[in-house]
Amino acid sequence: MKTLVTIVFICLSTGLFSQQLRDQRILSGEYFTNIDPGEGNGTPISIGADPLWETNAILSDLYLPKGTKIYIRFKSTNNKWSAPRCIKRQDFTNNSGASIQKGEYFLNIDPGIGKASPITFNNGIAEIDFPELGNGDKVYFRINDDQNRWSPTRSQNFNFKEIINSEYRIVKGKTISNVLPMGLSRLTPLSPCYIGSVNGIPSSSIDSVYVRFQSSDKIYSQWYKRSRDPLDGLEDNSLNNFNMSIFPNPCSGQTHIIYNLSESANVILQVVGLLGKVEILVNEFCLPGKYDVPYDVSRLSSGVYFCQLIIPEHRSISKIVVLR
Repeated sequence: MKTLVTIVFICLSTGLFSQQLRDQRILSGEYFTNIDPGEGNGTPISIGADPLWETNAILSDLYLPKGTKIYIRFKSTNNKWSAPRCIKRQDFTNNSGASIQKGEYFLNIDPGIGKASPITFNNGIAEIDFPELGNGDKVYFRINDDQNRWSPTRSQNFNFKEIINSEYRIVKGKTISNVLPMGLSRLTPLSPCYIGSVNGIPSSSIDSVYVRFQSSDKIYSQWYKRSRDPLDGLEDNSLNNFNMSIFPNPCSGQTHIIYNLSESANVILQVVGLLGKVEILVNEFCLPGKYDVPYDVSRLSSGVYFCQLIIPEHRSISKIVVLR
């Protein structure tokens, strides 16, 4: 019997994502405004029960005057804090009392005011369904108020490290193989998501497989332990604690994410797009039992998304295929 080992590695440097995975994980985070109160004395940022190499810093319900400087920093498992990064609070327009009516965005080349792709606003939050972006692309956006005045154009660069090499090694009992090359490909031609694969390993010859990736700056990731294909949601010994299924899949409207817990645990259920956007569906303490979470994909573009089910020390990943 042959087994196929497939690993997906996403490396982004947009916003507050880490540039490249290292040995350390993010343990905690904090933010402060204008004046640094000292490391560990800022307002905590929720990280979750399972330390990760990258995280989203979500600061909600902040009502700050224009010009306020917001600083964010993270503490890793080596007990060291990162340097604080600053975001300055700015208004899109200087119009006192004006309300946002519409918005638009474009890539790289400005087609002219009112001629770009429209932006949808949901409760005052802009929702942009980005097309596939290439490394180095620049996204521009602007908004229009109720007096038909357009804001200045803002931009966001999209950059990620290219992955140039993938390797694996096999563990059987107390025997560890030499480092061996894996096949490497992108999920799509422009995607920051890479797939490392190797075929033809007899399942009887392995207990587990360790893989790693190398970026274009010659930096290697840490070794990841994989016993089975993570895209099937069978990673390491996670099946002893929970399992996950998605039906229907592929889907175009509503699908259902179903998982079972054999014991009480803090559960994080999230969907990650190919551009690294994270949508959290569940983040709460759950009792043992079966859970059915409906998920509407009708607003998503066609493509492959990754559903992650996380409890302390365990993670299961399955892909959701959206068809239009």
